[in-house]
Amino acid sequence: MLLETAEQLGYEVYGVEIGNASVDVLRNKFGFEHVFHGWFDQMEIECCGGAEFFDLVTMVDVLEHVRNPNNTLNQISKVLKKGGLVACYIPNTSSWAAKILGSRWEFYCTPHLFAFSARNLKALFEKHGFDVLASYPSPRYLSIEYARNVIQYELHGGLGELMLPILKRVPKFLARLIMPCYVGNLTIIVQKNDDHT
Repeated sequence: MLLETAEQLGYEVYGVEIGNASVDVLRNKFGFEHVFHGWFDQMEIECCGGAEFFDLVTMVDVLEHVRNPNNTLNQISKVLKKGGLVACYIPNTSSWAAKILGSRWEFYCTPHLFAFSARNLKALFEKHGFDVLASYPSPRYLSIEYARNVIQYELHGGLGELMLPILKRVPKFLARLIMPCYVGNLTIIVQKNDDHT
């Protein structure tokens, strides 16, 4: 869990969560006032520390799910200190995996309300007063067993189906090993610039 890891590293952590069950678990662990129940763009600024309170905001597999990316980034800009950072991990439609798999790419799925390329994501952050410090392809850590199940039950046809007979022959003890897989994710690190209010 990201909040747990950040807390172990010495950060004072806050979270935003829309799921009822998840909110209860998080509030029990980190405190009621540290977890906002709802969408980020609904959060009252005073609720979690106030304006320009945070040094860092992380969004891991989040931005593609929000109702309004512009409102979300406006809100993040308000709560982030000048010079504060945003670390965003997100599916990248300009990745080789997305281009090869086309409509069968696993991240073109219903729960994702938006799809971003590296280029339009950079433009979106810059529009909201952020400078891009780094942008790079990032792995997703998966087991062969997980990849095999996704290919078998969710992705039909394409490159994955050609690999399925090979993946089915991998011994069970090896299939459970976790390894980095480049399946089309991007990490982008941005900084709130000094001119943005």
